[in-house]
Amino acid sequence: MKKQLLPLAIGLLSITAVITSCKKDDDDPITPAQQICKIDYFTDEEYGDSSQFLYDAQNRISRTESYNADKSLRSYSDYTYSMNKIVCHTVFYNSDNTTIESEIQYHLNSDGLLQYESQTRDYGSNMNYDTTFYTYDSNGYAIRLVNKEFATNNDVILYASSDTTWYTYTNGNLTSERIKRQNSSDIITTHTYTNIEDKTHFFSNDMLSPGMNGKLSKNLIASSSNNENSDTDTYTYEINNTGLITRYTMVYTYGSNTDTNDLHLYYLCK
Repeated sequence: MKKQLLPLAIGLLSITAVITSCKKDDDDPITPAQQICKIDYFTDEEYGDSSQFLYDAQNRISRTESYNADKSLRSYSDYTYSMNKIVCHTVFYNSDNTTIESEIQYHLNSDGLLQYESQTRDYGSNMNYDTTFYTYDSNGYAIRLVNKEFATNNDVILYASSDTTWYTYTNGNLTSERIKRQNSSDIITTHTYTNIEDKTHFFSNDMLSPGMNGKLSKNLIASSSNNENSDTDTYTYEINNTGLITRYTMVYTYGSNTDTNDLHLYYLCK
């Protein structure tokens, strides 16, 4: 079982990082020069698949394409930007050449913070609708998410559900997520962190619009576990001399089994 690290098939997320390099002229002291880097593509060395990022004239992500190990196109997502709104439309190709389409609309407030996002998934006669609302504290951290979902078949409602997630931060990092679902006990996920500063926030909506999810964890995550089962995620990284992640490995342990994603990241810098 492959655990998807980047759900590009349903629409994810320009990663831009300001990097200081040095130039020296014969008669001038060393002066810093800013270099802008953005993610070009990444590969999963464990499975052989890959994803490519394309950008518009404003250096915003305009399209992502995901490929299978045989280089066939698995999915693509197109992004459009307007005042206080970002739309991601995704097409996913099934093995039988049928497609699943989905759309996510991100709605931002006047401060550029994500107020809510709505997602529609089209399975033909079946449709899924999902909306998530965000609440922030006075420091700019997202502290609560309320998710409402329902599904239909030929316009007849099959089910409806809702859940609420509360976030807790410690020393600038998201350390606990408590999810309350309808008619079930709370699920608490705990995170630990490395001492490495997260300069890219690669797995966040900041890749679309910096700051749209408020303040994010300052360090790279080390592990995650929850009280629902014994499953754990552990993370390791390789960082280049500018602080960008060049390799991201996640080991997912479930029962006596493990699954690994081994991402190699490549950047465009200028």
